[in-house]
Amino acid sequence: MAEFLEDHQELCGDFVVETRETLGNLEPLLLELERSTASSGAIDPARIDAIFRAVHSVKGSSSFLDLANLVAVAHEAESLLDQFRKARATLESRHITVLCRVVDFVLGLLDQVEVQFHDRGHEAAAQTLVAAIQSEMEPRGANAVDVSPAPIAVVPEALVEPEVVHADAAPTREETGAGGESGDGGDRKRKSEAGSIRVDLDKLDALMDLVGELILAETMVTHNPDLEGHHFAEFQRASLHLNRITRSIQDVAMSVRMVPISGTFRKMLRLVRDLAQKQGKQVELELAGESTEIDKTVVEAIADPLVHIVRNAVDHGIESPAVRLAAGKPAIGRLRMEASHEGGEIRITIVDDGKGLDRDAILAKARAKGLVDPSTKEVSEAEIFGFIFAPGFSTAAQVSDVSGRGVGMDVVRRNIDKLGGRVDVASVVGQGTTIRIRLPLTLAIVEGMLVRVGASVYTIPLLAIRESVTIKPEQVTRPGGRQEMVSIRGALLPILRLHELHGIPSAETALESGILVVVEEHNRCFAIFVDGLIGQRQTVIKALPAYLGRLPGISGCSILGNGDISLILDVKALQGEWASGAES
Repeated sequence: MAEFLEDHQELCGDFVVETRETLGNLEPLLLELERSTASSGAIDPARIDAIFRAVHSVKGSSSFLDLANLVAVAHEAESLLDQFRKARATLESRHITVLCRVVDFVLGLLDQVEVQFHDRGHEAAAQTLVAAIQSEMEPRGANAVDVSPAPIAVVPEALVEPEVVHADAAPTREETGAGGESGDGGDRKRKSEAGSIRVDLDKLDALMDLVGELILAETMVTHNPDLEGHHFAEFQRASLHLNRITRSIQDVAMSVRMVPISGTFRKMLRLVRDLAQKQGKQVELELAGESTEIDKTVVEAIADPLVHIVRNAVDHGIESPAVRLAAGKPAIGRLRMEASHEGGEIRITIVDDGKGLDRDAILAKARAKGLVDPSTKEVSEAEIFGFIFAPGFSTAAQVSDVSGRGVGMDVVRRNIDKLGGRVDVASVVGQGTTIRIRLPLTLAIVEGMLVRVGASVYTIPLLAIRESVTIKPEQVTRPGGRQEMVSIRGALLPILRLHELHGIPSAETALESGILVVVEEHNRCFAIFVDGLIGQRQTVIKALPAYLGRLPGISGCSILGNGDISLILDVKALQGEWASGAES
């Protein structure tokens, strides 16, 4: 009995993972079917078949695990889809809506299935949804095929069918050229799916830690002090070969953690559709760069900020059709999301063609909330648009169930900060708004600039660096005799001395003898004083040992090629250290 329960638990776990994956691909297929049918007036057979197979797969797996409510709902959805497959009904937007409700219902029950191995307790909800699906079906005539619900005790179709087809396993007509799965493309895709396995993320993290230790061990061997003054030809060849292997292992270990951002992007299709219908707007979402790969942990963390940005764009940015037509715009609003790799980081751009941000209204609200120094007359556009990320900030006249409380964009800023990224906003009144997000490709490595302060080495994340400069004594001033400031191209920037913050001896103290690295955080710049630059490196991030406690302005450390430790600077925390020092 114990073995049965253990097997049942494993089967339920596999069912939950596979069903989430299937439904994640099913929802975009439903919305693509809706758009293609609306534009062409005809149902795409390839898409409707792919959707039908996905629902049929969920139904078969559910029946094998005796999940009665899921089977009943999936069976009715299958019957509704069968009407469209056989051209007995005309596909309309309301049909897509009820099928999306099916997706929501199944997703809502998966957690219970995984923990309790059943879907009981949702009979009423299942019956309500079944009735809703049946109400959308065409009345059955004398010759119509019976589509009434099948008994719950159905044949375990998951065992009868030789393959379980995921929604993304069915190519579109554009991919096949004719609307089928035949051809080399379909075979290649099936082979690639058969050759993949699911791996626990904790195991990948452990692998990355071991790879870091391997690189450290390789460095300690090949740069051993005992080898100084000696030259061994065979050892040199062996060490070079070892170096190539360890670097290749690191690259492969990093690539294993990478997943395409398409899953996160496609979830926005449903969000845009539902919001637009609720508000009586017409919005078309365009996705680009879906194949861009990013670390899995980053993908999961970026999903929530993207939801808030998209909701704001649809609710506040894009106007109603009547307003757009009066302004000379197309009735259908455009929203574009694009992802790309640039300079060792990932960039996500969200652009809408709505009414844009009201610069004056934002500045007035910021002044009213005390976010702007009363003595400040000129505020840059970047700073003004940055106020929308302040907690509780909103210029909405009314609070709706979608937005208006000034919470969403605050969540965006905080989540992106946690990932070590940054977000910038640009907007033109009447033309639209552009939000650009820059993120590290992975949280396991950092692309940074190595700097020297005395005998210590620090890493400054490249995402935060604007420039590095040398200065003359006359560029430095102390307004009110307090914080050191440096004038760079007409702008006064505060100076933070790392050797004073961390008590490092034998460091340069004369500003003109070292280098100032200008960094930016939340549209505010300051300069970090260092002895010199070592160079740009990509290093594996390691957490600081617990016994060290909290080090001001430090987020972690990395191991350099010679085995030395480099402390990684947290620019946001450093800004806080400077602010507290300036006040004192």
